[in-house]
Amino acid sequence: MYIWEALEQARLTNPNIRMTVILNRAAYTTLNADKFRLLRISVAFSDDLYNGNTLFQEFQQKFFEKGAMKPNGNEKFVQYVIERLVVLYAYMNQTKLCNVFHMENDNMLYIDLNRLAMRMLECNVSIAIPRAAIDQAVMSFIFVKSSRIMEHFVEWCVNVFRMGPEKAVKFLNASWINDMTLGARYLQLFATSNEQSKVTGVFELPTWINGRNESCCLCKMTQSDPVIFDACVLGQYFGGTFSNPNKKHWEMNRLVDPRGLLLDWRPSEYGAHKHPYIIGIKIANIHVHSKKLTRFSSIRGSQFNSL
Repeated sequence: MYIWEALEQARLTNPNIRMTVILNRAAYTTLNADKFRLLRISVAFSDDLYNGNTLFQEFQQKFFEKGAMKPNGNEKFVQYVIERLVVLYAYMNQTKLCNVFHMENDNMLYIDLNRLAMRMLECNVSIAIPRAAIDQAVMSFIFVKSSRIMEHFVEWCVNVFRMGPEKAVKFLNASWINDMTLGARYLQLFATSNEQSKVTGVFELPTWINGRNESCCLCKMTQSDPVIFDACVLGQYFGGTFSNPNKKHWEMNRLVDPRGLLLDWRPSEYGAHKHPYIIGIKIANIHVHSKKLTRFSSIRGSQFNSL
């Protein structure tokens, strides 16, 4: 199961951080609990986090579907991917944790999160989200400084559903309503420029591989330490999609164009394993839409650079 590849990779690159998997009890029964213990990963049950959470209750009351996505026949996929944002807020609120990185379970992680958290704090980041296209912000890997900012984001999302379908579509300027279109509109309102981000604390995680790096606080801590994040574009181009894992995938609306480029696997500064770079820029994560995570493993994969 690909979730273990993601967790093992995360623990490899971050041997000392606190890691928690949030899932429901039904899903937990299908997994090997011993592996969680071996990887020193705690488990939180979403069922428990929902209880008594007023934002979750209101979301359930106001939610409506506008634009169906049903991978593997999952009829409630859109609802669930938005609900997980409420769950993340509930978890942070309950545990009082700060400086949290949320990662979807089909991501491979290559960056030291303690150092990355320092970078976030230096740039006064409250929340940071990557974008794949103007109208698609992908929650594959996000940073959240506190439960307060997560509450703001979730409350904002619930407010969109309070509008009803017709007004919500117009407000989002999108025909579909899901976590990606909600996130994109949130960034449009609160992170239109570096100057606005410095005021609001809302940032777009850098995904670009061009000159925009020069003016982006999050791109680097020093002149020699640039980094970019993958919303989904690199993972789909170098690793294919779930429906076609052996063919490169790229769409014209993407903000990043990796066509013709290769991944360059370089030894890690902390061990014998390797990390991917693209045109000399370190990649923080790769969102592997095809679920073929082994291809992108720092130790198990072939460190391939192209399909």
